[in-house]
Order: sequence, then C-alpha cells, then structure tokens
Amino acid sequence: KGAAGRKKKGGGKTVSSYFKGQLDDLMVILYKTEPHFIRCVVPNTHKMPTMYQSDLIMHQYQCNGVLAGIAICRAGFPNKMLYPEFKSRYNILAAKAVAKAKSDKSAASAVLDGAVKLDKDKFRLGHTKVFFRAGILGFMEEFREDKIGSVLSWLQSGARGVVG
Repeated sequence: KGAAGRKKKGGGKTVSSYFKGQLDDLMVILYKTEPHFIRCVVPNTHKMPTMYQSDLIMHQYQCNGVLAGIAICRAGFPNKMLYPEFKSRYNILAAKAVAKAKSDKSAASAVLDGAVKLDKDKFRLGHTKVFFRAGILGFMEEFREDKIGSVLSWLQSGARGVVG
C-alpha cells in the first residue's frame, strides 16, 4: 500500500526499463552480425558537395590504415569460405571425389587439387575454412558455371536422344 492507503498499480514502462529493453534488442542484433568497420572520409575542407580533394582523401586513407589493410589483403588471402559452404557450392566440380571424401577438408582438397588443379600458392586449407588469394573465387565461379553448362548440355542431348 502507498502513503495514502491505496495499492500501487503496475503503471507503464519507466524510462530506464524502456532503455534497457532497447539495449537488449540492440545487443541481440550485434551478436548476430559480423563486425565490419566504416571509415568516414572528409572529401574537402570547404564543405562543398561533389568537390573532392584527392590529396586530402589519400592522406586520410593512409592515417586510417586503409591502404595498409588493402596491401595486406592483396598480399595474403582476402577471400575465405567455410568448408560446408564450399562443399555444397563446388560439389559439382568433382562429385565422385567429394562423395568419397571423409571430411569437408578432404572434399575441398579433392575439388581444388583434382578437378580444378589450382596451384598450392593460390589457396590454403585452414581448420574450418578455405582461404583464397584475390581473384581466385571469380575463377572458381567461372569454372563452376562451365561445368554446369556442360552438364545441362549433356542432359539436353540425352533428352533429344543424341547421347554421345
């Protein structure tokens, strides 16, 4: 009972409980995402639209470490893919070898070494992911599209009765 002898009623949300609910929702969203960094760059010192000072922009990129990050990515393996994702996407390139493989890592090795015959310096097999040098995923996609095209041509020729 309150000071005047009446019962307290469960009123609306307080500001702090509303804030806590919003914070909890935000934390749920943050835990579901992968971290990415956004770097803001000032295009000019005059605050004019569509006017760019390239020396100012390059200076900001150097100070923020963007150019160093790009150099590291180009020197290393900027693209990566989890083994299950790799296996499901590129299974078509070496289906028999992938079916015989005892692990996702050996399946990836069978595709990259056997079917695609990719140089060892173009990729690395990690514990949970396949790492690729720049441009290799594009090559893999082209290789996959060619394989899908040949499979579809084979199916069409079989449907027409001209299997060769």
